[in-house]
Amino acid sequence: YGNATMSITRTIIFTVGLLFSMTANANLIVGGNFNDATDLNAWFLGGDSLPMISGNAFGLAPQEGAGYLAFTGNSSSPSNPYGSARQVINGLTIGQNYDFSYYFGGRGQEDDDNAIVRASISTINSGISGDIYDATHVTNDPIGVWNLVSSSFKAAATSVFLSFDEVSTDSSSRGPAIDTASITAAVPTPATLALLGLGLVGLGWSRRKKA
Repeated sequence: YGNATMSITRTIIFTVGLLFSMTANANLIVGGNFNDATDLNAWFLGGDSLPMISGNAFGLAPQEGAGYLAFTGNSSSPSNPYGSARQVINGLTIGQNYDFSYYFGGRGQEDDDNAIVRASISTINSGISGDIYDATHVTNDPIGVWNLVSSSFKAAATSVFLSFDEVSTDSSSRGPAIDTASITAAVPTPATLALLGLGLVGLGWSRRKKA
């Protein structure tokens, strides 16, 4: 039985390792670190004043890397977003749970007492409905501090529409900022992995006894 036991053990170790490698998926958001022009080019930019990549400016350093997405806060038409960065996220698996996270921060607003950024995930062809995820954040207090937001959703399609928009109620030359945005496949909890491991052990011993 020695060789059979070793074979079962190797199978269990290999299977658990494979599960970990499958769950450690890459970020599905392209350019989500907002470090340079290459990252910015992955986004469709819109609004009255296009967002840009900024470094350590107006009291806010990057959350990580060399830059972050900075909204300028200028608008000639309050009915439109001051600025927006949008992207179609592809490669989702229907029924899979995904973790969505990003940081928002303030950049030393002066006249703009209501610097607000909206983050939304929407079903394709539904605009920026935010039917999957929708949140707004006031970013002007405190200045220079990054705030982490985390959420999750279950994919009902292979693609979704992600949008970051400045929806401030006043105009200023210093708007809010976004950094380190990610969408990744949710990792199974330790309890789930433990139950799976026990199931594999039971299956292995059952086969060993039949042998």
